[in-house]
Amino acid sequence: MQTILRTGAVAGLLVLAAAPYLHVDGARLGILLTYTPRPVVAAAAAIAAGVFAARRFWTPSACSVIATILALGALSWGGGGAPMPAQRKVSPAARVWTLIAANIHNSAEAIAALRTIVSKEQVDFLVLQEVRLNRREEVRDAFGEFEFWSFDPPFGKKPASSGIYAGFTGVRRSLLFGPTNVTVRAAITGYRTFAIEIRGRDWRLSIVNVHATKPLWTENGWLTAVVRAGWSSGWHLSEARRLAEWIDAQTKTPLIVAGDFNAPHYAWAIRTLGLQEAHAAAGHGPHLTWPSWLPLMDPDHVLASPDVAFLDYRTVKLPGSDHRAQIVRFAIRKYVYVPVDEAGKNPS
Repeated sequence: MQTILRTGAVAGLLVLAAAPYLHVDGARLGILLTYTPRPVVAAAAAIAAGVFAARRFWTPSACSVIATILALGALSWGGGGAPMPAQRKVSPAARVWTLIAANIHNSAEAIAALRTIVSKEQVDFLVLQEVRLNRREEVRDAFGEFEFWSFDPPFGKKPASSGIYAGFTGVRRSLLFGPTNVTVRAAITGYRTFAIEIRGRDWRLSIVNVHATKPLWTENGWLTAVVRAGWSSGWHLSEARRLAEWIDAQTKTPLIVAGDFNAPHYAWAIRTLGLQEAHAAAGHGPHLTWPSWLPLMDPDHVLASPDVAFLDYRTVKLPGSDHRAQIVRFAIRKYVYVPVDEAGKNPS
């Protein structure tokens, strides 16, 4: 019996650790294997390896070590930003923008903390989740230098829940000079996610504010979550599929897709979008954003189309929220790098 239990435990750890590499989360219940936090899987496997080694069960111990390595390898460790070649430099014509994406948990404390961060970082774009209707004016007052757009309930209708309308995207007013036109594309996944299309005098940018539904709803207890797992995970995958279809239908306008995806970086829900990830391109260390007091998962991401260059990416603690805020610096790629001669000057 002990042999059976050991074999079962080791097999379970190996399946959990290998699940992200096998891409089983394209199926509904496969999400339960792949979305398990990788640090938790790694810690469990490491403990098992130590226990088995202490009892001289060398094969189970070796298998547990392999599971530990697989779990840690599945984390996004960040690209650190590609070094700029000596023969190239940032073009003076480049617009380098700073964007913050943050789930503020509808918290006044988070709004106040974000105000400090925005002032320090000189932010140009705000992509906020969980700003319910009762907090909108508070956010507008706190960030008076921004114009905000949102997905709104039907005129004259009071929604049963304001959660679906809790996305809020802000653009610094100084960027909106001249004949700037902003269009809102609501409910592009059939739920909370929406987009704004900004068409300035000589620049264009689309920003998608993502807040995907969770693949496992635990609010009513774990038993209910497990019973409804097939339905909730199906909804989660359906949203990702619709978002991918919307992205595929877009023109060549540079695109930023940011927010709370409720999915790790290796998930099908991220891969199917076909976009580059800011942390992989310009981040450092493991990408873990939730819960903020002991981050174990990376449900929050900033993605972009190939014509966007990520210059820097990091996360910061946001008091009042259970998510860390994401800060990214980016530019439109064709304007970022220009050749320079040996003297460091732009060739004519």
